[in-house]
Amino acid sequence: MFALLRQKSSQQLNPLQTYVLIGIIISAVYFLGFVVFLYEDWFLGSNSNITGRDFPAFWTAARLIVESSASVIYDPTIFIAELQKTFGDSMVMLWPYPPTESLFLWPLGFMTYKTAYIIFAVISVITLVFACKTSRHNFFLYISACIFTPLVTFSLYMGQNGLLTSALLIAGIRLSPTRPFLAGLLFGMMIIKPQLAAMVPIYLIATHNWKAIAATSLSAGTLIITTLLVFNTHIWTVYFSALLFYSHYGVGEIFHIGMPTVYMLVLLLTKNVAAAWALQIGLSIAIAFASFHAFKKSRDQLMHFVIFAAGIALLTPYIYIYDLPILAVALICLISRETSPVSLYKILLYSSIWLLPILQLSTKCGAIILIWFYIHVYFTAIRQKFTVPNRLI
Repeated sequence: MFALLRQKSSQQLNPLQTYVLIGIIISAVYFLGFVVFLYEDWFLGSNSNITGRDFPAFWTAARLIVESSASVIYDPTIFIAELQKTFGDSMVMLWPYPPTESLFLWPLGFMTYKTAYIIFAVISVITLVFACKTSRHNFFLYISACIFTPLVTFSLYMGQNGLLTSALLIAGIRLSPTRPFLAGLLFGMMIIKPQLAAMVPIYLIATHNWKAIAATSLSAGTLIITTLLVFNTHIWTVYFSALLFYSHYGVGEIFHIGMPTVYMLVLLLTKNVAAAWALQIGLSIAIAFASFHAFKKSRDQLMHFVIFAAGIALLTPYIYIYDLPILAVALICLISRETSPVSLYKILLYSSIWLLPILQLSTKCGAIILIWFYIHVYFTAIRQKFTVPNRLI
C-alpha cells in the first residue's frame, strides 16, 4: 500500500482509484478478521473441523481416493458416511466434480485437514498472484485483487477452488496472443470445472486462435485419458450416473442464494423451473453472440479479458460466487485504466461488483448486477477505436 502511495507521488490517484484504495483497506481489515477467526477456530479449540465450509468435501474425496478408490467418491452413501465420521452427523455434502479434478486433489488425502486446507489456500493465492503478475507501475492494484477483494476472500473462506480456476483462465487469456499453445494447455485444464470454460471456445474462435484450440483439445483429452489409466475405465460412467442421481435428488431445484445466475433468480421469484430455464437459455445465447461480436470488433486485449470474465458469470446457470475471483481481477484492470473525472455511475457499478458476495447473499440481486456490468463493458469495448492491440496487464 505504501509502495502505491510512493509511486503516485508525482502522479495523483484519480478519484476512483482513491475510492478503491479505501475499499482495499476495509477489505484488508475483513481479511485480518478472517485470519483471527482461523486462529481462534484452530488453536483455541473452537469447532476446528469446519473451517473452509466446502473444503471438507475436497479433503474427504482425497482421503477416499488414497484409502479406497476414486469411484467411491461418487457413492452418496459412502461419501456422506465418511464426511460424518470426521465432521459430525450434520455434515451432508455430495461430490459433483469430474474425475479430472481428482488428478490434482488426491495428494491432500495424505495430510491432516488443517494442513491440507492451509496448503490448498496458500497454493491458490500464489497461483492467482502469479497469473496476474505484471511489471507495470500499478502492480499493487492488481495484486490487491488477489488478496483483499471480497470475491477472493469469500472463495478462500469457502475452501473452494475458484482462485485456481480463475488463475488458469487469466493466464490463458494473457498468453493466448503470444504463446497460444501454452494458453491452450491451460484452458484445457479447465476440464476440472468445465462449466467455467464456456467462454473459452467463443473467445478462441472469435480471435481465430486455432493453435490454442488444438492445444485446448489436446490438454483436455490428455487429462481425460489419464483418469482412465490412473483410476479405472469405468470412472466416467460412474461419474455421469452420479450426476443423474444428483439431479433426481433435487440438486438442480435448490434455491441456493450463493448462485448469482438468472436461472436461480427467476426460480427464486417465480418457483417456475421452465421459466427459469427459458430465460437462462435466452440470456446465454445473447451473451455468447454479444461476446463473439465484442471479441471480433475490439482489438483491446484488456477489454477482451473483462468481457470474458463478465460473460463467464452469465453463460451458465450453475456458477457460485466463489467461482468468480476472475471478476475481481477484471474489475481491478478496469479501475487501473480510469482517468479523472469518474462518474457516480461508474463508482456505483464498480462498487457493486466489488461487494458482489455481500449483495448476493443479502439481496439475491447478483444476476442483475452482473447483467448491468456486462452491458457496460460490452458497449465500452465495441466503442473503442484502437489502431493496435493493447496488452492485458
